[in-house]
Amino acid sequence: MSLDFNVNYDNEKLKVKLTGYLDNDSAPELRIEIDKFMDKPISEMIFFCEGLEYFSSAGLAIFLQCAKKVRKNDKEGKIYIIGANDYIKKVLYDHGFNEFICLQNKYPDE
Repeated sequence: MSLDFNVNYDNEKLKVKLTGYLDNDSAPELRIEIDKFMDKPISEMIFFCEGLEYFSSAGLAIFLQCAKKVRKNDKEGKIYIIGANDYIKKVLYDHGFNEFICLQNKYPDE
């Protein structure tokens, strides 16, 4: 399976739309694309996951890396995961990611 993604930076917000499977094969390409924006000021990072069917520990690692970078640059910075399916939400809750990532059905600015 594959991953399709779109990364967009605007007004200190990095928006990442994910569709498909985020796993060990697809994570490196996504990480490279996200890293292109990590030197910019980011107050919010939003992962739109309505089309994300599956993710492995490689996906957890990307979310964790992004949370650390955003919080390092902006102590009030926020990470959102929007529209994740029940499987993805369960994995995130089971690993405590809900402590530092906002899991929501819709992004507040939409």
